[in-house]
Amino acid sequence: MTNLAGRLLVASLNVILLSFACTQSHGADRKQVVRIGVSTPLTGLNAANGKDMENGVRLAVEEANAQRIRLDGQDARFELAPADDQSDPRIGVQVAQKLVDDGVAVVVGYYNSGVALPAAPIFARAGIPVIHPAATNPAITQQGLKTVFRIIPTDAQNSGNAGKYAVTVMKAQRIAVMDDRTVFGQGAVDEFRKAVAAAGARLSSGAVQDIHAQAARHKANATGAQPGIAAGTL
Repeated sequence: MTNLAGRLLVASLNVILLSFACTQSHGADRKQVVRIGVSTPLTGLNAANGKDMENGVRLAVEEANAQRIRLDGQDARFELAPADDQSDPRIGVQVAQKLVDDGVAVVVGYYNSGVALPAAPIFARAGIPVIHPAATNPAITQQGLKTVFRIIPTDAQNSGNAGKYAVTVMKAQRIAVMDDRTVFGQGAVDEFRKAVAAAGARLSSGAVQDIHAQAARHKANATGAQPGIAAGTL
């Protein structure tokens, strides 16, 4: 996650804290406790990125608590509720239901588009807003769910611009397109492919798990050409 995305996450979450926290009350004689859920990979290959996301939310929670915010005449205390979705859609759905059952007021997630998509309806049914700081598949905000908010460009902007750049600036004549069949990889490559085709370049494509081996084959077949390769990852 870039520094800009991190700053946007903190700023956006501070706004959400004020907007949605008033629904969480635990009695007039003590502080209102507002739980902020975080669903992100905290173990596995993507753990470092997931931990960065968790730390960004933790910073926003600390800043909110330092402001001594009052809700409905009561002092409010914001608490972090992190959950490890392991970059696994099945685990992500279980984590989403647990966060709902735990009574979180808002959720920050996800790192993986493939986890974000099946979890979104669970939060929508519970009326819990979700802020997306990293997952980029366009379908995330095309499901018609009023509880989904995005603070990062979609693959249409990211990969679409890359595809146009490959043709108009790099002047590539033959472009190999590959992905690993994750929701992120497929979405990123689909948008790249659309942009390349719109710019009039020739495409060869394949959906593969071993990206490095496929790249070597494309390179071997690219004699006399100018290949540009787009590879989607987790």
